[in-house]
Amino acid sequence: MKNKWIGTGWKMNHLMSDAMQYSDQLREFCLTQKPSSNIFICVPFTVLYAVAQKLKDTPVRVASQNVHWLERGAATGEISPLMVKDTGAGMIEIGHSERRSMFAETDLTVNAKVIATLKNGLDALVCIGETAQDKELGVTFERLANQIKIAFHEVGPEHAGHILVAYEPVWAIGESGSPATPEYADEIHEKIHGVLREVFGEQAGGSIPVIYGGSVNPQNALPLINKPSIDGLFIGRSAWNVDGFINIISKVENSFTQEQAPLHLPG
Repeated sequence: MKNKWIGTGWKMNHLMSDAMQYSDQLREFCLTQKPSSNIFICVPFTVLYAVAQKLKDTPVRVASQNVHWLERGAATGEISPLMVKDTGAGMIEIGHSERRSMFAETDLTVNAKVIATLKNGLDALVCIGETAQDKELGVTFERLANQIKIAFHEVGPEHAGHILVAYEPVWAIGESGSPATPEYADEIHEKIHGVLREVFGEQAGGSIPVIYGGSVNPQNALPLINKPSIDGLFIGRSAWNVDGFINIISKVENSFTQEQAPLHLPG
């Protein structure tokens, strides 16, 4: 069984002192408990260097929450992939629905950012998701397929090992969001895997993890991650407190440890 992915995005939260406390506790947990899951955190630019340095000797992947497609140039206020790499971070979150709705990010700019990210040796965490209207109109699959195909336009199968896809239905995100049922999420993940195999080929496309994000909490984490097509979880507010994040990681770790434990028969 492939190791599951468990991550969180801090959004616009945590000042330096908060970030350092969070990182210290997460570092201690990872070094003492040695979780087998692939763990990542997406943090604001203001603390990116500090968090990346704090966690550099742990298996935790540290990601920026955005990037520009240019390596250098006249893009005031933006951060280039070279700058992200310079902090010690190894991953970039691209195309979150808030970036799309609040900052006019399009499928084409997502594609440009994906190409720039991979070109510079960084991992790309690409977010996709349908709106409530898309779901109501019955075009969820078409919308997701378009987002995937455009995001990875002219991205070759050799890059598959550096790509992670997060399915985050827009209607499930945020304080008023309602999480997708495990059954619905699993069905959509299965279809996403199919599109990735179409884009990258059977072997490369089949190796790309697809994780679920959208009001993940301690109650639904295990029912979601135990579904066969869901490769991990992308947690929001339930993991903004480090204890909440560690709690969900521990639940997942314990679940799979028990599942894989050998059966001892009497006699």
